[in-house]
Amino acid sequence: MVPAIQPLWSQMQIKFQLGADYKLLADDGQRVPWINIIHQNNARPRAIFTLWQACHKKLATRDRLRRFAILAHSECSFCPYEETHEHLFFECEETKKIWKSVLLWMQVTHEPLSWCDEISWLVSKTKGKGKLVALLRLAIAETIYSVWRHRNDTCFGIRQHIDTIVKGVVIVYVVKDLLGRISSAAGVI
Repeated sequence: MVPAIQPLWSQMQIKFQLGADYKLLADDGQRVPWINIIHQNNARPRAIFTLWQACHKKLATRDRLRRFAILAHSECSFCPYEETHEHLFFECEETKKIWKSVLLWMQVTHEPLSWCDEISWLVSKTKGKGKLVALLRLAIAETIYSVWRHRNDTCFGIRQHIDTIVKGVVIVYVVKDLLGRISSAAGVI
């Protein structure tokens, strides 16, 4: 400690508690309803980050790029409608096919709806700690990431068949499931 400050410090009769002081300084903020989708998600970090950006509606969709005067038009990469978060992830016919295929593979009967309805449905289905809940969280993040990547690839002239995209999600899903089984059988988890 600096010698000039030591006498002042010793005169102070206040006991500092780091945890209590941190809580005073930290902004608690509001808790978002979709925290269960992201919290303890076993998906790849890039998929979780893309999901987090999508939930905050911060991905650079064409409507956002037009608002910032980066693009002149905001037409969807797959259809003639405006590309918004709502449209791109759950309303576009191209991406609905991806969602339906992933859900069908997971044996989940559900028809993709609007962004808000889907987030509410996903929040209700990802409560708890079971294996199916963990794998659904993973599938959500990986599918959002795959849809976003498919959109970007299409923007830059790379077209992929929907089956290839779904296979990519399924491969990550299966590998994570197998790794979970192997590590739990070995007593790692």
